[in-house]
Amino acid sequence: MDYIGECCLAFTANNINFLIPVSGVKRVCDARQGTAAEEDMRVLNFPVIAGRTEERQWDYILILETGRTVFGLLAEEILGLRVLKEEELLSLHPPVLNERNQYLQAVAKLRGDDGIAVLGYLLNPEQLYQRIINYSGSPPGGA
Repeated sequence: MDYIGECCLAFTANNINFLIPVSGVKRVCDARQGTAAEEDMRVLNFPVIAGRTEERQWDYILILETGRTVFGLLAEEILGLRVLKEEELLSLHPPVLNERNQYLQAVAKLRGDDGIAVLGYLLNPEQLYQRIINYSGSPPGGA
């Protein structure tokens, strides 16, 4: 697995735990106060993608950078930082991994603050950006 030993930011969307490598996170902003980001930056409403049905103002926006591309990812709660260990990661395979969720890299078995095991889905930033392109038909700044 690519992310063993890497520090990841843990957050929630639709009450599900997700992790994203810190190396791809440019900054975390309060979504209620605005992002101070580029005007043409696309933002992925990740709680809705994760299954949340109601539209509302989310608490955080993660500003992600893959290569020279910057985009936003809405999140509900920031849980903190985690360093992933090999024994915590499980690969995902079809039918769990399918054309609708190619942005999932693996599932991680983590310990919550109370010591109880919880699952977190490791995200692939490049595939999240691809989701934006597939949804909109063109990359940010494209015609």
